[in-house]
Amino acid sequence: MQIDIGNRSIGVVVDPLDEDPVAFYKKFGFILLPDSGKMFLPMADVALLGL
Repeated sequence: MQIDIGNRSIGVVVDPLDEDPVAFYKKFGFILLPDSGKMFLPMADVALLGL
């Protein structure tokens, strides 16, 4: 996989609606953001997924 150096994203943010999606996203390395209920995955980790 090549990463376009022009990509300016720092990560992916998701807003899971309940515990099932939280468990799903945790399997991919997403972390819970304090006091928001949202989850975050840095772009460096996205690249490691090989998608």
